[in-house]
Amino acid sequence: MSLRRRAAGATALFLVLAAGLVHGDEPKDGPGARRYFAPQDPEMGEQAFTDGLQRALLDDLRASARRRGLPAPVPDARLEIIADRIAEVASQDAPPSVGFQEFLLSAYGVGEPPPVLAVVRAAAREGTIRELLGARFDSFLANDSFQRVGIGLYRQWPKTTVVIALQHVDVELLPIPRSLPKGGSAFIGGQLLNGLGRPTVLVTPPRGEVYSLDVRINRQSFQTSFRCSAGDGVYQLELEGTGVRGKTVVANFPLFCGVASPLVPEGPLTAQPETCDPRQAERLLFDRVNADRRAAGLIPVAWDEGLARVARGYSEELAGRRAVTHVSPLSGNAADRVRRANVAVAAVYENVGRANSIADAERSFLSSPGHRANVLDRSARRAGMGVAFASDPNDVPRLYVTQLLAP
Repeated sequence: MSLRRRAAGATALFLVLAAGLVHGDEPKDGPGARRYFAPQDPEMGEQAFTDGLQRALLDDLRASARRRGLPAPVPDARLEIIADRIAEVASQDAPPSVGFQEFLLSAYGVGEPPPVLAVVRAAAREGTIRELLGARFDSFLANDSFQRVGIGLYRQWPKTTVVIALQHVDVELLPIPRSLPKGGSAFIGGQLLNGLGRPTVLVTPPRGEVYSLDVRINRQSFQTSFRCSAGDGVYQLELEGTGVRGKTVVANFPLFCGVASPLVPEGPLTAQPETCDPRQAERLLFDRVNADRRAAGLIPVAWDEGLARVARGYSEELAGRRAVTHVSPLSGNAADRVRRANVAVAAVYENVGRANSIADAERSFLSSPGHRANVLDRSARRAGMGVAFASDPNDVPRLYVTQLLAP
């Protein structure tokens, strides 16, 4: 049996972005950063945290990291601005949508996947808010370490909304232009971190199927080149590394070839579960998969209850562990899980993720070239979906989603 697996894992905006200044680039006309992965002035991050509550929360976060023997996250001015924008949306008592987060990350030149968010919205004294977020810090840092942090505030009497954006960084890359001219090209070079290896770069072109770039590896570093070879439009690039937890997406960002980058986000700014019934959610997800396959001119897949049982069981495991990985210390990989369930398949394509809604989950999969390749695999003829619900440390219900497709 062959196995393919992919790791999953914003008010019309007042975006007059000085993102170039945040990154250390020269100022530019128009909105948006010039480059992804541009180095930040070390002093810029600290200077972004000007509010007294921000400084106090940063101190609390650093203290929590020290208690666990972890390095303290470094303040990041880009994440601080992004967290501010998210705090305004979250002040409406609804979590931000994937589309809103992706728009903000691209606009400010952050090429890594969306950060982990700790959110508090309360009519309380600042000391109480610090206590509430202290519990969130302990929960998040118990499972992972983070290299960057942004702290956003939105005060609207009588409540204050605080968003802590924590980002795990698994790659160092040289700056990459966010926009390219017609037929333009870009060099991509860097190194994977945290024990990850075997870098893969996948591309979703404006038209056509996902393809991979030829990557040259030299000891710890790698390099490749990208070209706007499929005409003008938006290309989505994704960099993956492989480690003990399977494939991990370490960077995922759009490149705008011969077209302008968007000034405002598309779609809803927030996301809520469409249903509280896991079985109904699975059918909604299945319907979206087939709608996406039809839109791509592909044959719809048939529901396979055997694959659904495997996907459902793994989503329940992920929800119990509050984790999203392909390789599990409890159940192994997707091939192991399918084999153990006596489901006969020649190959299995797995997507796993965590989202606030089914619509968000499918959007996230399609905006990732690796996930997209699985959803739109031409050989797939059957599929099973699994959905489980669990509250995150912010007491927000999250969906843990597993998609299994097979020939």
